[in-house]
Amino acid sequence: MPRVSVVLPVFNGEAFVEGAIQSIQNQTYSDWELLVCDDGSQDGSVLVCDSLAERDARIKVVRNEHNLGLAATMNRLVGLAGGEYCAIQEQDDLSLPQRLEAEVDELDRHPDVAVVSGIAGWMNDAGEVRGYFPWFLKTGGQYPTARDELIRYLYVYQSKIANPAAMVRMALFNSRHLRFDESARMAIDFQFFVDAAHLSGVRGVQSVLVHVRRGKERNSLTSHKALQFQEARRCIRILYDRYRDQPDSPIDSRLYRLAMGNQLLLEARYYGPRAGVGRLLRSLWLWKTHRRAWKTAREFVVRAARFVEAKLFQPPWWPRGSKGD
Repeated sequence: MPRVSVVLPVFNGEAFVEGAIQSIQNQTYSDWELLVCDDGSQDGSVLVCDSLAERDARIKVVRNEHNLGLAATMNRLVGLAGGEYCAIQEQDDLSLPQRLEAEVDELDRHPDVAVVSGIAGWMNDAGEVRGYFPWFLKTGGQYPTARDELIRYLYVYQSKIANPAAMVRMALFNSRHLRFDESARMAIDFQFFVDAAHLSGVRGVQSVLVHVRRGKERNSLTSHKALQFQEARRCIRILYDRYRDQPDSPIDSRLYRLAMGNQLLLEARYYGPRAGVGRLLRSLWLWKTHRRAWKTAREFVVRAARFVEAKLFQPPWWPRGSKGD
């Protein structure tokens, strides 16, 4: 068996999946298998994947009879994986050539760690990298080494692990029976990595390992912000209900308030002063000392003041852009 099983769920990914597969074929680390599962695509995704598999025996393609969703597809792929390590590849992203080699080396050097992940570069439709996630790895930081501190960090700040740049020990799936939540419509990585942190450590590779498409043409649920926010809140509640009565978990009512307060702040910043002020007030009620929330409140006040000033001192009979007398 190859040492690394790369899992690639596909749904209507005809436009980009060939590049995703070729990015694995171009790895400097060669001891891998690539498991592709088409989740009921209605485009030519299967034809693209089958064509590449016919020319490379390391690629295996399976199909769901109908669309099962991302989590169920990931669980099927994990069940088929035979490697020691499992790397996650997303259909519209590109793994850089050194990705697998860097992650295998990190796991080999840290036997107490079951999850490693590198930096994802956000790439626009022109192929230009415009940002990085998580930023603290880019600036030389590292995930907390203390178990409870790691769990608090991932729960309150929603994982901060780049899922498309992650590699996981198969022991988490085989021995600890960890799986993705099939009832989740989004944010399956957030819940999964918090669960994983209860079982093992997490390490970050301080290098860009994946280029992630985040342009206008990206066909992904992540573009639906309302659903994304709804699912994030759901995950926060599920994790709280799961761990609040477990004495060995730091997730309690206080941590729940902080996590939900941080989520409401993210929503407030996205929607802005008009639609986001209610969310911001609820965020401050849940987490009264959140510095970024208070900074956002000041920003909202300044923006509101400028809006009122513009309305008061530019009567409608002046031409747009006129400063008046």
